[in-house]
Amino acid sequence: MDAIAPRDGLLAAAIKLATDIADKRAPRTMAFYKTDKLPDSPAAAKQMLAAARKAAKRVQSVMPHPSLCLDAIEVGLAKGAEEGLAVEQESFAKAVASPACR
Repeated sequence: MDAIAPRDGLLAAAIKLATDIADKRAPRTMAFYKTDKLPDSPAAAKQMLAAARKAAKRVQSVMPHPSLCLDAIEVGLAKGAEEGLAVEQESFAKAVASPACR
């Protein structure tokens, strides 16, 4: 199960979530392993990514972030979540260092 918690309450929220999962009050599921929101076919995924890239291209010169996100999503769909997350980490570093972020 994924959850969002404020920074100052992160540890307490993590302990509560872990306890709830251990006591079977909360399911042990994570978005990392879910596929129910993915496109039905590789062709549908490619079509969605192509449309998103077309929209992102309009702002890429001043804001590279959408294209970087799409890179990570594309790798995740093609090669799996772990590789997609690795690209996401690299993309985040590029985005933070970009002039648009400053």
